[in-house]
Amino acid sequence: MPFLFNLIIEAMMRLALWNNPLEKVGVNVYGEIINNLRFADDINLIADTEDTATHYCCINNSSQISGLKINPQK
Repeated sequence: MPFLFNLIIEAMMRLALWNNPLEKVGVNVYGEIINNLRFADDINLIADTEDTATHYCCINNSSQISGLKINPQK
């Protein structure tokens, strides 16, 4: 089951970040832009400003399409 969950999370993130300007936002690690960290059922989003962080609503939209819910209290 963990493999299936990881597959759905990967598809959800690709859908959310497809043609999205947020793909250039994040931390540069050896030339690779890191804008999210995923572990088990947690996703940490990395943004350089509060305004940029509000644009992550695309993650919420794609998670709803995938049948997942975001817990804003975490």
